[in-house]
Amino acid sequence: MFLVTAADPSFNTARLERMLVMSHDSGARPVVVLNKIDLCDNLDARLAEATSAAGDTLVLPVCALTGRGMKKLAALIKPGDTVAFIGTSGVGKSSLINQLCGEDIQATVEVREQDAKGRHTTSWREMIFLPKGGVVIDTPGMREFHLWGAESTRETFPEIDALALRCHFTNCAHTKEKNCAVLAALVDGTLPRERYDSFIKLQGEIGYLREAEKRAGWQDRRKSDRVAHRVFNKRG
Repeated sequence: MFLVTAADPSFNTARLERMLVMSHDSGARPVVVLNKIDLCDNLDARLAEATSAAGDTLVLPVCALTGRGMKKLAALIKPGDTVAFIGTSGVGKSSLINQLCGEDIQATVEVREQDAKGRHTTSWREMIFLPKGGVVIDTPGMREFHLWGAESTRETFPEIDALALRCHFTNCAHTKEKNCAVLAALVDGTLPRERYDSFIKLQGEIGYLREAEKRAGWQDRRKSDRVAHRVFNKRG
């Protein structure tokens, strides 16, 4: 799964972390594709941001316009592989696919200069067979990215997962527990505050959505029971 984000002002670390959580949870192998590097004034800084958010996931800087980095991107798609491109509108998913195909088979438009936002040029999912083997799937740009069905953030935050092994409590929430290795790393500065805050936020959201799913299931069961009860009474 190629998680496409632009190196321009639309870059958003929190959104990238959310995409990584869902990608890891799906069982797919994610790759962060940092596109439009020609529009970045400080590529080293932007690449550092993306790499920090990606954890152990590969981050590949590319430019669909100039072709920079495209050979490395193409090399990641082997014959028999299927790769889905996901990301928001305007990050250049269709342009990247056109580069991989060697021809303009997907429609593209320019993003707005004032806010670097794009319009939806892909409005459906499409499977495309590449000339050298492999299959890519172009998807519509996402406006929102919720974590429904997510189970864990372990692979998205590998440094926190490694620290958690040294916590005194096996079920440590890393918020206020004593002898918490994660909190200790936060205090001594070895764990950046931004990464910790993102981890806690996403963990909280996953927990909330999991409870919401349980409540919805409980309500569905109650409704089914009431329907069954009415049917039984009518027959009786």
